[in-house]
Amino acid sequence: EVATASPGFSFSAAGLLFPYHLGVAQCLLDKGYITERTPLAGSSAGAIICAVIASGNTMQEALQVTKILAEDCRSKGTAFRLGAVLKDVLEKFLPDDLHIRCNGRIRVAITQLSWRPRGLLVDQFDSKEDVINAIITSSFIPGYLAPRPATLFRNRLCVDGGLTLFMPPTSASETVRICAFPAGRLGLQGIGISPDCNPENRATPRQVAEIRMYQFLQLSMVLF
Repeated sequence: EVATASPGFSFSAAGLLFPYHLGVAQCLLDKGYITERTPLAGSSAGAIICAVIASGNTMQEALQVTKILAEDCRSKGTAFRLGAVLKDVLEKFLPDDLHIRCNGRIRVAITQLSWRPRGLLVDQFDSKEDVINAIITSSFIPGYLAPRPATLFRNRLCVDGGLTLFMPPTSASETVRICAFPAGRLGLQGIGISPDCNPENRATPRQVAEIRMYQFLQLSMVLF
């Protein structure tokens, strides 16, 4: 059955700020803004949260799994293996009928590589594995998730969906866009929910940049 409720919710690419999306999703679920008929869309970490919501698992369960993934990467490293670790976690955490729950309801953004990269929205899936492959593709930062510049999805060379569809549209007539970054300070327009909604707790762009630089330095030490 195709989701028809409005508004829909679009979750931005977020990287390691994925827990922010978990908190937003929990609030929207608690308030009844997200139901089983609410269209969802996401890119990268945003695609993961869409699948988690559609799966019926709780956000608290997802947070615990996120901590397990983080501990694995902390102890064994991240570079070139994050994709395999993420896929293993998703296979264990998500239900076997995931594709049925997601079909027509969630849109996963990916970037297809051609003479000019273009964004694609995937909203029909053949199996649980197909959904997970779409999510991995949507999250595929070249050289980070695996030691290759791109990944194959349905015989197409693709990379991270956030490069072309940072906050993809849903199938609803109206879409509320959710950004894990302080949208106002970054000059992003039309954002419905972001850390700007809680100015006393939000990170500044400088703090976000410092976190990103720290992550980059960690990755560089692993690679070189």
